[in-house]
Amino acid sequence: MEGKASHAKIVPINRLKKTEDRIIIPGGTVNNKSRPRRICLKHSRGRCRFAAGIPRSLMDFLYRATLKLNLGDSALVFSRGTVKRRGKAVMNAVAVRRLDWDLGTWVMLPRSLRCSSRIRVTVDGKAAALRTLEALALGALIKIARPGKRPWWYTGMAAAVIVNGWGALDDPSPPAVCLIETPQES
Repeated sequence: MEGKASHAKIVPINRLKKTEDRIIIPGGTVNNKSRPRRICLKHSRGRCRFAAGIPRSLMDFLYRATLKLNLGDSALVFSRGTVKRRGKAVMNAVAVRRLDWDLGTWVMLPRSLRCSSRIRVTVDGKAAALRTLEALALGALIKIARPGKRPWWYTGMAAAVIVNGWGALDDPSPPAVCLIETPQES
């Protein structure tokens, strides 16, 4: 029995159990009835769960951001889909919803926005090119971590954190952010 391999008991860190691989999220309304949807979760890191369609580089970025913002104790579910504002699909917003049954927070990133698309901004006089999806997602995570600010503060602070580092988050005055160019989507 001593020669039996113990590697059969090793479980990969990002493995999801059978009961954790799907989650019910709020869906749209059809005929004035709410229809919940199930999404399949493909990856996990800590308390962050990621659905299919989230690139690896964005997973790493989001996981590190949740650790920096001290959101490691709350469950976060990230997926991509159609983000709507007042019934119309938008590309420049992220949907954040609290899930029922204390399952955590669901963050939906816009599917129509490419991961490689960039915007050019100036932050406190420094010109920089940011990945649009990273800036939107970081703004949503900052909103979860520090609620009660104005909407423009979150987007400006996300740009400042990406350009100047995490020390910008502790600065009491908001950064001066100016948009130079937006991505051209075809």
